[in-house]
Amino acid sequence: VYDRVREVNQELQARAFVFVRSKVLSVNHLGKEIPDMTKRLEELPPKVTKLDTHDKGAIVSLLEKNGKQYLVIVNRSLHDQMDLTITFEPGVLRIRKDGTKVAADKYVDTLMVGPGECEIFEL
Repeated sequence: VYDRVREVNQELQARAFVFVRSKVLSVNHLGKEIPDMTKRLEELPPKVTKLDTHDKGAIVSLLEKNGKQYLVIVNRSLHDQMDLTITFEPGVLRIRKDGTKVAADKYVDTLMVGPGECEIFEL
């Protein structure tokens, strides 16, 4: 367990620049079913042209910091992998687990998001 906790902590620290002192613009849910008292995502976030979790549960948050917007998509399941199909307008960056940024269009349109994991994009 120690090794997994250490790995998660390293990922959080590498991506902390997205979350620390950011402003939450919206928090919505996707999936066949969403938790009670939450809001379903009705409109695609800025610069997103397609977003599909294939009926799996996800939390979709939009954050803002220093004039930049960040899209954070979290797999709600603690047990099952989620296939995330997402496409963007040009210029969007994917923030990898080590905190480095790379053009989002360098990846395939469908990403596998592990249980409880997230994908982060700079819009």
